[in-house]
Amino acid sequence: MVWAWAAYGVAHAHFAVDTTKVSNLKGLTVVGQKVRSQWQGEGGQLQLNLRLISPMPQLLGTTDPLRYTRMFPGVQTGNEYDAGLYVQGCDNSHNDVMLNDVPIYHATHFLGIFSIFNTPHFSTMLFQKHAVSGQNSNRLGAYLNMLHHDTLVHRLHGDISVGPIASQATLRLPAGKNATLTLSGRAAYLNLFYSKWLQVDETQIKYGFSDYNLTWLWTPSPGRKLWIDAYMGNDNASIDISSHTYNATFKWDNHLLALHYLHPLGKTTSLRHSLYFTRYRSRPFINRPDFFFRLPSQIQDYGYRLHLDAPRWSGGVEAVLHHIQPQKPDITGGINMSGMGEERYTPLELSAYADRRYRLTSRLQLNLGIRSSLFLVDRCAMASVDPGVNLVYNANRWGQLSLYAGWKHQYLHRAGFTAASLPTEFWFPATRHYRPQRAFSLSTQYDVYTPNRGYKLSVSAYYKHLNRQVEYVGTPLEMISGNYHLENHLLQGRGHNFGTSLMIEKRRGKITGWLAYSWGRALRSFSGMDVQDMYPAAHERQHEVNQVIVWHVTPRLQLGETLVFATGTPFTAPTHFYYLGGNLIAEFGPHHGERLKPYLRADLSLQYMLPSKGRVEHGFNFSLYNITARKNELLRTLKVSKQGFAYRPISLAMPLLPSISYFYRF
Repeated sequence: MVWAWAAYGVAHAHFAVDTTKVSNLKGLTVVGQKVRSQWQGEGGQLQLNLRLISPMPQLLGTTDPLRYTRMFPGVQTGNEYDAGLYVQGCDNSHNDVMLNDVPIYHATHFLGIFSIFNTPHFSTMLFQKHAVSGQNSNRLGAYLNMLHHDTLVHRLHGDISVGPIASQATLRLPAGKNATLTLSGRAAYLNLFYSKWLQVDETQIKYGFSDYNLTWLWTPSPGRKLWIDAYMGNDNASIDISSHTYNATFKWDNHLLALHYLHPLGKTTSLRHSLYFTRYRSRPFINRPDFFFRLPSQIQDYGYRLHLDAPRWSGGVEAVLHHIQPQKPDITGGINMSGMGEERYTPLELSAYADRRYRLTSRLQLNLGIRSSLFLVDRCAMASVDPGVNLVYNANRWGQLSLYAGWKHQYLHRAGFTAASLPTEFWFPATRHYRPQRAFSLSTQYDVYTPNRGYKLSVSAYYKHLNRQVEYVGTPLEMISGNYHLENHLLQGRGHNFGTSLMIEKRRGKITGWLAYSWGRALRSFSGMDVQDMYPAAHERQHEVNQVIVWHVTPRLQLGETLVFATGTPFTAPTHFYYLGGNLIAEFGPHHGERLKPYLRADLSLQYMLPSKGRVEHGFNFSLYNITARKNELLRTLKVSKQGFAYRPISLAMPLLPSISYFYRF
C-alpha cells in the first residue's frame, strides 16, 4: 500500500506594532511610542495576539496560528506530511492542545495543510513550551490554548476570504442585550485546482474538510460572563490505487460542546465553572474485491472544571470521564479473525491543583505549582503528585532570567502506524500493564532587549527525562493476515531530550521578524527491540534554522518571507535485498541509523490592500510555497516492479505551490 502526503505552508506575520501612549502630567502632555510584539511573555510562556496577525501576510490564504509555533525556537519543523508539534524533543501526543480550555485530541487536518483553528474566530493563542502551572492538564509536553473574543460588539463585524484551496467566513453580531454571537465556517476543495499537488508516487489523493465554530457570549453584569462554545470538524480523504485493485478511505471528525460561567467573589477574586464534551473519532477502511477492512477508534470526554483565581494564588479541581476505544480491526471476506475482542475503556481522571506566586524581592519572583491526580480504570487506581518550581529574576535593562524544574504525569497514550496527520493513530489509557507516562523537566531561558526595545535576544536550554514511553510496532499486514491483540504490538521504554536555542527578534521599523537557531536531541530506548544503545526518535532534527521577515513597503503593500533549514530525520535503511522462495526479503542496518537529506524550504507572500472607505478592508494575498522547488524527501520506500526493485526517496509531485486569495473585512 502506498501512503501519500502533501505540503503545508507557513504563514507570515508582522512581529511588532508601534502603539502611541499618551500621558497627562499636570497640564503637560507626553506622547511616546511603545513597541509591542505579537509574542508577549518571557521564559517560554508566550501569548500571540490573533487580532494583529489576521491582516498580515499569509500563506495558502490563511494565517494558521499553529504555523507560527513551528517557526519558534525549540519547536521542530516536520516534513510536509507531518503537522505535529514536537516541542523540546517531546512527541506530538505529549502536547495539551485546547479550545477555550477544552481539550482537542486531533488538532490538524489531513497532511498538515491546516490546523482545525479558524483564526478569525479567536482572539488569542496561549503557548508554553512546558507546563509551568499546576493548572495545566496531565501532559508531558507543551501547552497551547485558543481563546475566543471576550468583548461584546454592537454592530455586525465580518471576516471573509476566498481562495483556490479553501474559503472561510466569520461573523460577529449582537444577540440581544449584553450578548454577542460569533459564527465561523470554513471548507477546503484542494482537488479543484491542486490535484497534482495531492499526488505522491503516482498515487492520487482526493480530499476535503470543513470546520464550523459557534460562540455565544453573555455578560449580564460587570465581572459576570456566560459563554457557550461549539465546534464541529470533518475530514474525508480517499486514495485510489488501481495498480493494486483497492482503494483506501479515511474519515475522521472532531466535536466539542462547552458551557462556561465566570462570576466574581469580591473585588479581586473570581470563580469559573466549565462543563464540556469533546470527541475525536476516526474511521479508516480499505476496499478490495476479496475483503473489506475497517480500523475504527475514538476518544470522548465528559468533563467539569472549577477554577478559583486570586491576585497571588489560584487553584481548582477537575473531573473527566473518558470513553476510549483503541483501534479495533474489523475484516470481512475470507479471512479468519477469531479472537479479536473489542476493547473499550471508561477511565475516570480526577485532579486538584494550586499555584502560588511569591514576590521575594523587587526583582525576584517565585512561582510554585502542584497538581495531584487519581486515575481509575479497570478496578485499578493510579495516583500522582506533580510539583513545579519557576524562578524569575528581572535584571531590568540586563534582561530577565527564568528557571523551571518539575514533574509531570500523563495517563493517556497514543500510538499508531504513522504521525503523518492521518487517522491511523489512536488513544488508549494507562493500565496495569502500561503505567502512566512521566517526565522530569529542567529548563532555563534568558531574554534581553536593546535600550530602545527594538531588538530582543533569547537564549534557552532544556533537559527532559521521559519514562514509560510506548512504541507501536504493528503493521496493517499483521492485522489482515492473522489474529490481532494490541498488547502484542506495544513496547515500553524511556527517553532523553536535551538541547538549546538562540533567537534574535527585530521589533521596530518597516522590516521586522526573527532569526532562530535550535540544536536538540531526542533519544529513545525500548525493551524488546534488538538495539543496544539509545537511538534518535523518528522526529528528531539535530539542527534547525528558522527565519521570518515581514517588510511593510507601503501602508497598502506588505511582503513576507520564511526560510526553514533543518537536518534530516532518521530512518532505518536496508543493507541487503534478496529473493527467497519467490518472496522479497530485506535485511536492515542499525535502527534509525541513517537520515534523510537536509530539509530546505523558502516561502514568499505579498499582500495588497485595495482602496476602501470607512471600516472596510479588502485586498489580495499572493503566495509561493517552496520558491526554490526543492524536492524535499518525505521518506524512503521499497519500489517493486517487473524490472526489479529499488529503495528510493519519495517527494511531492508538485513541490512549488502558488496561491491567491481575496479577503474582505468589515
